[in-house]
Amino acid sequence: MRLVALASLVLLVAACDSSDDDAIRVDLQVGQELRYTTRFVSDGLLYTDGPVDVSGRLVERVVSSRQRLGDLRGLTVVELEQVEDDRPDVTYNTRTWYRPSDERLEEIAYEFYGDGYAGMGSLRTAALGDPTLPRLVRLAMARQRATRSGGDSTGGTLNAGPQVRETPRIVLEYPAETGRTWTHFVLDGDPPSRDFSREVVGTETITTPAGTFRCVVVRSRSPFYPTDDAFVWLDWIADVGLVRRTLVSRDPVTVADGSVVESVTTESVELVAVED
Repeated sequence: MRLVALASLVLLVAACDSSDDDAIRVDLQVGQELRYTTRFVSDGLLYTDGPVDVSGRLVERVVSSRQRLGDLRGLTVVELEQVEDDRPDVTYNTRTWYRPSDERLEEIAYEFYGDGYAGMGSLRTAALGDPTLPRLVRLAMARQRATRSGGDSTGGTLNAGPQVRETPRIVLEYPAETGRTWTHFVLDGDPPSRDFSREVVGTETITTPAGTFRCVVVRSRSPFYPTDDAFVWLDWIADVGLVRRTLVSRDPVTVADGSVVESVTTESVELVAVED
């Protein structure tokens, strides 16, 4: 089954109003709908048995605010729907709970529903099924799990329904100014958690089919790659939320003749429409 390329997209759509006109904060509005295009390209040397070039569409809807989940209160709920162009009959759906504050935006819980993983009656553990991580990140985590377990990358299953994180994942810290760093919590449970470091590396005004946006640029550092140039994950974030994401992974692979070649995998997301 193809993994859901949900990227931690929905993580960047909730925050508080800002009193500083120059500060970029994502302002969640109930009823807002963001539409994206996605693309995942792999030469097949590392993760698959052949080349992959899959495009798709992603729709993100803010459905409610001030919700309660167990003992947790004041949460914002975002639903996400994804369809890949080569499999239009399969829709992947995710619901995610966020807790915004003046200091940071935290992801508290998530669940699958609809025709994707939830339709199978069970979920793989976070390394494979976590909807808020880019596909490239989940593939790296699954590969590492398989190496440790002698080839088994599934790691068991979870029941469908809300999955509350052991520790909230910090998505964005404020003020989001150049040089700001924080730890983006990645994985609960077994195997032990791994952390991504995130840093605001600058600001940039970019244009997409949805319009022109002034963005902060956030770079994520992966714990699975030894050097910065082996894995590059950049997010362009504006007041409306995520506007663009690019990820590039370069991995050495030993081929049949014993030589070592570079396997390149890319992943991209771009905002094409904003509707209220």
